Amino acid sequence: MKLRKLTNWALGALLLANVACNTSGDEVVLPKGAYENGIIIANEGKFNVPQASVSFATQDLSTVENDVYNKNNNEVLGMQFQGMGFQGDNAYLILSNSNKIQVVNRWNFKKEATISNNLALPRYIAFANSYMYVTNSYPASVSVFKTSDNSFVKKINVTNAEHVVEIGRASCRERV
Repeated sequence: MKLRKLTNWALGALLLANVACNTSGDEVVLPKGAYENGIIIANEGKFNVPQASVSFATQDLSTVENDVYNKNNNEVLGMQFQGMGFQGDNAYLILSNSNKIQVVNRWNFKKEATISNNLALPRYIAFANSYMYVTNSYPASVSVFKTSDNSFVKKINVTNAEHVVEIGRASCRERV
């Protein structure tokens, strides 16, 4: 008898929670920013010339906006746009020959921060837990930073740093 009452109570609570969570579809979903629905294109630029840029194409490819970073920050991005990574609301733009990473809001491309310490020709980026791992070409190494405040944690020397990927969150956390 008690089991039946408990089952009925649990079923009633589940039904109530389900009804309370249902939406009528009348909610207005505001866009996160001008660069939400489309393709972000990294333009590397000429070697040793600060011509790196970002372009944005709408999903249907009907519109392309060039030099997005410059238009939103009134500054040149840098030299040799090597790669880009996304974490939360941020995009991390890796500029190899400028030895820096520009952190921007991925929805409006407004600059949030610049990381320029402990980088030596940065190339690729990966994220695990609350850390970012950035490969460096010379000397070959991986720089580890906290994503919360972009602070440097440590450098890991390696023999080759051409790419970095996340394999497992637990194993990455244990190594830092």
